[in-house]
Amino acid sequence: MRYPVLLSYAAPQPLIDALERDYHLLGPLTEMTPAALPAGSAQARAMVTKGGLPIDAALLDQLPALELIQCYGTGYDLIDLKAAAARGIRIANAGDANAPAVAEFATMLMLSGVRNLAGYDQLVRSGQWNDAARGAMPLSPGLAGRRIGIYGLGAIGSRVAQQAEALAMAVGYTGRRQHPDVRYHWCDTLDELAEWADVLMVTVRAGDNNRHAVNRGVLKALGPNGYLVNISRGYVVEEAALIAALANDDIAGAGLDVFEHEPWVPEELRNDARVLMTPHVAPHSEFAQRRMRERTLDNLRALFEGQPLTCEVTG
Repeated sequence: MRYPVLLSYAAPQPLIDALERDYHLLGPLTEMTPAALPAGSAQARAMVTKGGLPIDAALLDQLPALELIQCYGTGYDLIDLKAAAARGIRIANAGDANAPAVAEFATMLMLSGVRNLAGYDQLVRSGQWNDAARGAMPLSPGLAGRRIGIYGLGAIGSRVAQQAEALAMAVGYTGRRQHPDVRYHWCDTLDELAEWADVLMVTVRAGDNNRHAVNRGVLKALGPNGYLVNISRGYVVEEAALIAALANDDIAGAGLDVFEHEPWVPEELRNDARVLMTPHVAPHSEFAQRRMRERTLDNLRALFEGQPLTCEVTG
């Protein structure tokens, strides 16, 4: 029997191919509204979605047979968990499937930004490379011997910490709780961490509890030599405060893979050479995509065979 599965977005083609092979695939949706649901959606027992797409009670009301919402990645912050629980709908994600890829990307943003990779690349591409032009570019403070403050020491943050140690950096962190089994420097608050750190790395799991957590005060505490990296969710950083901090030279620069209103990016950030930007691609590696695809397909199979789910979200 080919069970109906609803796809909420334009997923990677290998995932679509696998879903079409094994299931009666419905979608993808053009928007996350009841009006966009294709015919037959009321019979769908599972939905495959991705973080950053809202799933609210109004949408769930039109999916009476739904038993599982499977997130292709790790984020589930825009799913109405209470509405899903009230309807007996289970939530699962890909766990730490993309953590190695996202962590290496976060470290790349830090290295590339602090060492001004984009500026040096542009110097070579412009044809203006000579001793005088190169010498006119400011020296980088580098990373060895400096401090990285990690906001969220989860699957991604802990890997970033390991990579930072390999770069001879001191590691500090803050988050929901202190981890007694790690030796890194603990800070009670995000403000304290920013004041301690030279690089503030945002790897926290997103949610309403940390919306605009990195605000004007945190950026001021980071200081004029501090560098910000965000690979979590755009809204964890108050974008207006970041723009103001850059304009006032309150921080040295930023590396951003996520933005508050994607895909729109403020002109002030786009025109600032101190900001290194990428289009939300930290998990875009063959390794991560294969693992997320496998976790998604494994959970669908488990649902329809009555087996336990992997990486079920419990709250």
